[in-house]
Amino acid sequence: MVFHLDEESDVNLCSTIIRLDLLTTNLKNKYEVLRCTIMKWGFAWMKLKIAGVCILTILLSCSMAQPSKSLLQAPQTLTNYGSIGSRTYIVYQESTFSYTQPPNFDYYDRFPSNEPLEYHPEKGQWGWVSTRSYGGNMYLIPDPADNSRGALKMAFDVAGYAGGNKHVKLYELQGRSLTKKGARENYNVEPYVSKKEAYYHFKVWFPSNTTIASWRLLWQFCGEDGVYGVKTFPPQVRLNFEGSTLKVIVADYYYPDRQVHRWNIASLADIPKDQWVQFVVFYKQSSGFRVEDGTMIVWMNGENLFERHDLPTATESGTPFATWGIGLYGSSNEPVGQVQLFKDIKVTSENIGF
Repeated sequence: MVFHLDEESDVNLCSTIIRLDLLTTNLKNKYEVLRCTIMKWGFAWMKLKIAGVCILTILLSCSMAQPSKSLLQAPQTLTNYGSIGSRTYIVYQESTFSYTQPPNFDYYDRFPSNEPLEYHPEKGQWGWVSTRSYGGNMYLIPDPADNSRGALKMAFDVAGYAGGNKHVKLYELQGRSLTKKGARENYNVEPYVSKKEAYYHFKVWFPSNTTIASWRLLWQFCGEDGVYGVKTFPPQVRLNFEGSTLKVIVADYYYPDRQVHRWNIASLADIPKDQWVQFVVFYKQSSGFRVEDGTMIVWMNGENLFERHDLPTATESGTPFATWGIGLYGSSNEPVGQVQLFKDIKVTSENIGF
């Protein structure tokens, strides 16, 4: 089939072709404008990104070159002993009582009185043990607040005991090399040898039926070998209930006036029951025997109960090594059935927190 275009059709076709050419040219021009705009915005966005990276780099460099004030600040002293100035510290002794050691130290197995104690803590060793022959016993039991771990139970549970004061205690002998795990190596290191100071951390569980008939000792810094139990029998410094009042007591032997000194620090009624109560004792020996410039601070659950810097806390010979201990230790009048639990005992060079 053949189509024939007349003159008028040719004119119309040419007109159409011209219009299409103009439209195509217009579209090309708009495309070029759009492309240039996009490129300009792209360059601007890239410049913005580069500027942002530069600013961030400068800020990071300043941050690394200028440590924060908290990082530069040294550990606080005296009235700020409670602050944690550094996370770096030395553990001199650790005994969490969190695990059993069959066959002799399973739950509810009565601790033997063999010395040193054969139960191996995480670090160190308990040198002296006071148990059944003194009116009570100690056992590992499930932690009443966390049955996935253990705790140490001390109890006056010997009926008819008539031997005088009741003793359920553990002592650590800082200056002795013991046969199971050497104790001296724990303390014969810096900074203990030079500073003669340490933080004693321990947690105590007081049952709701806790009652004090006369007196009961909780923690004691006994003094050095050859003096404690020989020249003087009372502990050098102790945390001790007298009636319903918890006190810090310093023995007469260490004071120039040869008098016992006492300070009330808490009431038994104010101490939480049926829950763990954390104690931290900071003990720094004074500059000489009977010199009243030593420091002792006591915290309970983070609260400062006692702080003095004028105590005669040095040993007689000046040795940094002494005997210290924890216990359920009281008068012959203390009722049968009284209990105290202990766990997470740790002696450190720094305050590791509450």
